[in-house]
Amino acid sequence: MTSWLVAAAIIGGACALPAPGADASDPNRPGFNMSASDVGENITRLLRDKPEVPITKPLNTKKPVEAAPLPAEGSMVVDRLSRLWSERNSAWLVLTFAPEPGRDGEVERRVLPSMLMEQMETLAARTPGMRFRVSGETTVFQKHAYLLLSKVTALPPEVAPSPAAPAKVPTPTTKPAPASAPAAAKNAEPSSDDLLNALLSEKVGRPVQTVPVLPDSPKPSSVAPTGPKVLPVVRGEMVADRLVRIMPDPKGKWWLAAFEADNTLQEPPMRLLPCGMLAKAQALAAGSRPGRMRVFRVSGKITRYAGNRYLLIRKVIVELNLGQF
Repeated sequence: MTSWLVAAAIIGGACALPAPGADASDPNRPGFNMSASDVGENITRLLRDKPEVPITKPLNTKKPVEAAPLPAEGSMVVDRLSRLWSERNSAWLVLTFAPEPGRDGEVERRVLPSMLMEQMETLAARTPGMRFRVSGETTVFQKHAYLLLSKVTALPPEVAPSPAAPAKVPTPTTKPAPASAPAAAKNAEPSSDDLLNALLSEKVGRPVQTVPVLPDSPKPSSVAPTGPKVLPVVRGEMVADRLVRIMPDPKGKWWLAAFEADNTLQEPPMRLLPCGMLAKAQALAAGSRPGRMRVFRVSGKITRYAGNRYLLIRKVIVELNLGQF
């Protein structure tokens, strides 16, 4: 019935009568703008096509869990309990934080290469299940959060409590218990003859030999209970206002900073750590003219891992070419 009403409305709109006083020769005058065959096709289409049926979700449908928002660039992580593991696809080392009140579902951090990360990696491979308390600075790059470590404390693995041993039940015996000596005999003092016989029968022991300890001799190591171990922090180097060219590494997925130094180009390039400043430098480098790479003046912090040097950019400025040379 509804389809018939819609079809009637279409026919009525398509078959509008000309307005009084309109010129019949005017091609733009209102009138029949649809043939009878077109009207029949539209009516057939409306009767044949079925309207879309809305999909009703079941009552117990759960909304998809939204990913936690990325932390802000430069935010600090302070003394958080975490575990270290390795991503299978990217080979990045990742820190997963233990849940704390008010911090449920916190984003994991990829660990930026440094000497602290190298020490953590060695300890985690040597002792499975080791935990770490970490502090450091957060960086954000291409929808991932990273952490530059500043302090790490290694904790021993959790030990599950052992079940309590069952109490021993005394077994009955058929032997009579020995008669206890009278209290007076227990409290009686030994006689002089007993003391003399005990002294005569005692063997003479060897004298104790002392070894002199020299001032420079190493002291014997004492055995202490296993506890938290703070990893040593190596003071990092800095780069201040150096001219570099930023380019992708042809051998890997890193971006490199090639230094313009002393006209010799003997200083090896550094790998750039992912951060917000690196994303800015990439955008500026992409806007350079073909055949002419832009030169940047950068400052940042140097870290070391597995014999390679890495640079965390703190400042990046395009060096303008004023045509003086």
